[in-house]
Formats: sequence, C-alpha cells, structure tokens
Amino acid sequence: MNTISDHIVVVLGTAMMPHLILRVAAARNGWCARRSTSIAVGLTSAFYLLLITVGFAAAAVVGSEVIGGVDANGQGAPILLASGVLDRASTARVVLITVMACLAFLAVLTAVTSVTFAAAVSPTRDVIVRNGRPLTDQGEIRALRSVVVALCVGGLALSVAVSQYPVEFLVTFSLSVAATCVFPALVHSFYWPGFNRRGLSWSVYGGLFLCTVLTFCSPVVSGTDYALWPEAAFDWYPFHTPGLFSVPVAFLLGRLGSRRPSRREEGDSRNPGHDRVEAERTGW
Repeated sequence: MNTISDHIVVVLGTAMMPHLILRVAAARNGWCARRSTSIAVGLTSAFYLLLITVGFAAAAVVGSEVIGGVDANGQGAPILLASGVLDRASTARVVLITVMACLAFLAVLTAVTSVTFAAAVSPTRDVIVRNGRPLTDQGEIRALRSVVVALCVGGLALSVAVSQYPVEFLVTFSLSVAATCVFPALVHSFYWPGFNRRGLSWSVYGGLFLCTVLTFCSPVVSGTDYALWPEAAFDWYPFHTPGLFSVPVAFLLGRLGSRRPSRREEGDSRNPGHDRVEAERTGW
C-alpha cells in the first residue's frame, strides 16, 4: 500500500506540476497544447523509466545494504552505480562519476529553474498586474525579474536555515499537494458540468489540509532514522506519502461541495440579466 501511495503521488503530482501545466496555458490552440503536453509526458515517462532502471541496476551491482548505508533514501544510487561498474584505479571510472554528478546537477538546476519561473508568474500576473496599475510588456518583464530575484533570495535564505535538517520529504510533499489539489479540480472541471466555485474551494483547501496533516504525521517527519525529528514519535499515519487517501478525499469534497451552489452563483441566478448574459456568451 505504501508503494501504491508513492506511485499515485509521483505520477499525478509530476503531471500536475506548474512547469508542465504552463505548457497548456501557453499554447496557441488545442493542437499545440496536445503536442506540447505529449512531448512533456513522453520526456517525463522516459526519465522515470530510466530512474527505475538505474535503481534496479544499483541494487544489483552495489547492493541495497551499501546504498542504504550511504543514504537511507537511496538518492546516492546513481553515483554508487557509476563507481561500482568499473575498476577503482581506472580513469574511465573517474570520468563516469564526473559525468553522473554533472547530469544530476543539470537535472536539479533545470527543475529549480522551471519551478521558480512558474512560481514567479503567479504573483506577477495575479497580484502585481491585476491589483496594481496596468503595466506594459516591458513593465511585466521587469516585475517578473524582481519576483524571481525575491524568490531566489528567500529560497537561499531558507535553504541555509534548514541545511542541517533532512528536508527531502518536502519534494514528495510538493508532489502530494499537486496531486491532491490540482488533479481533482481539473478532472471535475473537464468532465462534470455541475462543478462550481464551492466545490473547487472544498476540494483544494480540504485536500491541502488533509495532505498537510497526513504528511506531518507520517514516518518522514518523526519516528524513523531518516525523519525530520527522529527522536519524536507521532507517526500514526503509516505511509510515506498521503496520496492514497488525500486524492480520493479531494474528489469526494469537490463532489459534496458542488451539491449546493455558491453564494455568487445564487446571486447571479437571482439577477434578471444573468440569463441573457449567459445566453449571449454561449450562443444559446
């Protein structure tokens, strides 16, 4: 069950990450959106297949006990595999380890760049542009650059502050939030006409609350050697990721919340001009 929960979070969370969703929002038409999404899904699938292959190869060549002794989470498996396939005195071994380290650095750099850009777009367009005075295209670019700098400075300061703690679980937590909050909302929006604002709020905020509580009470935070607080013991939730429960609950909350119309929709339904505006918008 723990493996199933991890797979739900990894597959759905990766598909719902902002740097992938932005491909759909930036497309000119439906064909471009499908093509861009297909390329992203293909590259992501190839990456995870390669990751699984490297994991099995490292376990076969190096051994799971050695990998676990170096890193309890197994993140050092690629480097250990590169150092174990060739003789210790060979130059090719040094070159292979260097190449693997560079690839790992480039992968992390690319992911951080994509997520930083996606995080900067939201406050720039939703907060600065909409709530402030209208900006030109050059003004939006300058505002975006300022937000990127602020996010990078804040991220570096936070990284330095928590560098002594094992915070690798935050990566899976971000995937869990994406799988729990974004995926049910998109599915309801695409395939259920009755999905409304109240259902969206219940699904997003309820899923986020449940995801946070289950992660906080999981073995990645307390009760294990690789936890954030290994000496504490409030890990009553047995799985490493909350996706097995948080994703179905978010779907259920969206369904329950949409049974009653929101206050804004009730006010629109009482407005005599609402039906006329909807008819003009939809062509009916």
